[in-house]
Amino acid sequence: MSKKARRGRTPREPNEEEKQIIISVRHCARELDDILQGARRKAESNARVFAESAASTMFRGIESYADMYEKLKLKSREALSRLFQRAHDLDDMLDAQDAIEETEGCWRNFLSNVDKEIEQSSPVDDKMQNHEPKDVGDYIDLSNPVLVDCLSNTVCTLENILSNHPSLLLIFQPAYLPDTAVRWRFSEIAKIAADFHNFNVGFAVITWGPEEVVRTWSQHLSKHISKPILWDREQFFCSNLDFNYGCAAVSSPL
Repeated sequence: MSKKARRGRTPREPNEEEKQIIISVRHCARELDDILQGARRKAESNARVFAESAASTMFRGIESYADMYEKLKLKSREALSRLFQRAHDLDDMLDAQDAIEETEGCWRNFLSNVDKEIEQSSPVDDKMQNHEPKDVGDYIDLSNPVLVDCLSNTVCTLENILSNHPSLLLIFQPAYLPDTAVRWRFSEIAKIAADFHNFNVGFAVITWGPEEVVRTWSQHLSKHISKPILWDREQFFCSNLDFNYGCAAVSSPL
């Protein structure tokens, strides 16, 4: 897409800000590609073992994005796309955009293929068990999902959280995706805080992912919201409510 934009225009040299963007984006793309190549080698030997024990190594891609965002003072992938658009007349910028977009596409395809390979190799009984839909009448034992309060690092349950509220609003988001979605949702809720206060509705965020990723993610999110952030350490909700917890859910995010 960006290559077509190069036709019929006069080339120019990037300014210092644009040079920094180009350098940072290329560096991030190289790091993401290195992570991807390492994951491919591991998955080639045994995709199931990779998915069960080694897929978390790809979470290091979060650090690559975070470093790039910090250097460029950005908060989202959308903001980076806007920078690309502003400098669409620069060949080097278009090359950098092509590099990171191509790497992101390869990342998504790789993880999707791992999911398909595992799905095809799974016994029929396992497939039926993993994808059996739950009836409307199914309930969750509130004392069963053992969660970890990310702020106090203490074990708790939804029963504990609900003890002071007649109902509870939960937001689910994995820690390998940016926390902006949770913050936007919390902001929407805050606009009707009076209604929630009158009905004494509780609020909590449930997340999942590797411990070190969850810790960093929750610390950042806690600066913006003052409600409980709970880590689904045992992956109760992922396994029982079918949140598409395949490798493809770890697609480049960001």
